[in-house]
Amino acid sequence: MTLRGLVFLALLTALSLACTFYVTGRSLEAAGQLRRTDGTERRGLRAGIALGLFAASLLPLLSRFGLTRDQAWSEVLSATGFFVVLALVLSTAILLAIDAPRWLGGWLARRLPAAAAPSDASLVPAPFAEATEALAAPATGRRAFVVRSLHGAAGLVGAGHAGYAMTLGRHDYVLEERVIRIANLPSALEGLTIAQISDVHVGTFVRERELAAGLDLLRRARPDLVAMTGDLIDYDPRYVPSLGRFAREISGLRPRFGVFAVPGNHDYYTDVDAVLAALRGADVTVLRNDARAIEGRLALLGTDDCWAERDNWGARYDLGAALAAAPRDLPRILLCHNPERFAEAAPHVDLQISGHTHGGQVQLVVRPADIFLRHGFVEGHYELGASQLYVNRGFGTAGPPARLYTPPEVTKLVLVRA
Repeated sequence: MTLRGLVFLALLTALSLACTFYVTGRSLEAAGQLRRTDGTERRGLRAGIALGLFAASLLPLLSRFGLTRDQAWSEVLSATGFFVVLALVLSTAILLAIDAPRWLGGWLARRLPAAAAPSDASLVPAPFAEATEALAAPATGRRAFVVRSLHGAAGLVGAGHAGYAMTLGRHDYVLEERVIRIANLPSALEGLTIAQISDVHVGTFVRERELAAGLDLLRRARPDLVAMTGDLIDYDPRYVPSLGRFAREISGLRPRFGVFAVPGNHDYYTDVDAVLAALRGADVTVLRNDARAIEGRLALLGTDDCWAERDNWGARYDLGAALAAAPRDLPRILLCHNPERFAEAAPHVDLQISGHTHGGQVQLVVRPADIFLRHGFVEGHYELGASQLYVNRGFGTAGPPARLYTPPEVTKLVLVRA
């Protein structure tokens, strides 16, 4: 594992521990357990439950590092661990929304007297001071009951959403249709249909049932061309044959202009050479910093993954090479797994088709991807100058096998003249 990966794992572990102790403490308060124990017993009970939940959250690592070889047990243990993680994270988010006003009130109550001298007390509006004191005051009586009830409800809502996201949300497949207007599209290609499937993540939680649903959506799209935009496998080389069978079934749909693919970061995490060999063996054209002309009227370009060089995989994203391989006088469509470098490609292509983001995959009230993805391309259609970008939400999942308010998709892009 790289240094970057170790740092990320350490931060994730620390965050997971913090969430576990926070949720455990609030849940025990809601259950009234803390009021019936002394300080030592209280801390021991909280620590025991929190560490038990934290241990459960580590179960997916058994599969990730090949410590359990039985597929059925791997899925059960991983699903259990991911459920615990997701329930804790969602519960933490809800609890923070409940507790933050109280914490803010306490912070303001401590600072307002220091900020205003006795002679200046009138500078603090009475209603504001009263509200601050009310928020900061310890919860007692009926108020304590309401607060504990809210804490208990937060845990139930978090666990309920986690259960829905893992059992139903990740299978709520949709066929998204979008009309893309391209100014210089030849009239002979008017109405050309591209079906995009991205981030399939074939692996423990994406197998025959899920792949059959994906193939059905591709069939319904009636594509002239299929674009597979990376992260086609999760991380386990054992699933490369499954990906190969899926790719052969896609080729079996016989789209008029064929099936094309580019690699994503997870394809590298698995074994990019084996993944791409399986695709080529299924009659899929792989574009790595390369291009093809479609009937001499449209240039289809593809780049290697943007993170390939950063993660020292011996390959790199090379837009220049792809552009050099494309005829200059044709409309250009770029396949690139990650949308983060769209601003660089925009002056040179009419349309970029990407995935990678999963549309955030899990969101509750806010979409965390909007905070953490600095480039701002999370899902759907974007325009930059004369160029356009479409970001697919992905078909499978990474990490928790869950989707919440971000349904998995196959995209049908219909090209028309502007």
